[in-house]
Amino acid sequence: MMVVAYLKDGPAGGGGAAEGLKQGIEARPGVKKAEYVSKESALSTLKAGLKGHEGLLEGVPAGILPASFEITLDPSYINPESVHPVVERLKAMDAVEDVEYGAEFVAKFSAFLRFMEVFTLAIGLFLASATVFIISNTIRLTVYARKDEIEVMRYLGESNLFIKIPFFMEGVTAGGLGGLISLAILELGRYVLGLYIPPSFVFVIENTFPFISLTGLVVLCGFFLGGVGSIVSMGRFLRV
Repeated sequence: MMVVAYLKDGPAGGGGAAEGLKQGIEARPGVKKAEYVSKESALSTLKAGLKGHEGLLEGVPAGILPASFEITLDPSYINPESVHPVVERLKAMDAVEDVEYGAEFVAKFSAFLRFMEVFTLAIGLFLASATVFIISNTIRLTVYARKDEIEVMRYLGESNLFIKIPFFMEGVTAGGLGGLISLAILELGRYVLGLYIPPSFVFVIENTFPFISLTGLVVLCGFFLGGVGSIVSMGRFLRV
């Protein structure tokens, strides 16, 4: 997210003082980066935005626009509760005339992120239930396909545990492989989205966990769901 701090006219607006002010801004909590924009650069940017209509700015002095700092906030501060104190601290600086930020945008974006969190949780619960259901029915079909072998094992006096272990292992293996495939699809989706979304919004799809830890967690969850599906299926369709 970008916050613009407009500077007062005077010594603090440029030269070495600007570098000191930059360091002071970047030292404040929530600030990721600050970039100084001189009066001349601000006017050049405005002219670039009026491409084809630059004549409107003929005769306008270079110092008409204020110098400023374009401040990038840390992604964790892009919510109404966190961004407001940052803005107030910037406004309290002697060299700062005014601070502009998209308050309405922050509120809407924060609400959108909360909605996505709830939506993602709901989708996750749905997929977990679907995984258990699919693995359960897969084991059920396997039990039916091996019905004769199971009957022979019963006649030979094999224990219930000995008969059930292969089906349990099959379900656990299917869950682990499903976890790896889902992780590969997730990483591919993140890569594709990263090519099309603006750099300032890349943090939305960034993976905050180390890849190895995430892989281990996904595989373990797959093992767990596969095991649950196997147990459910054996409890219903493999009564031995």
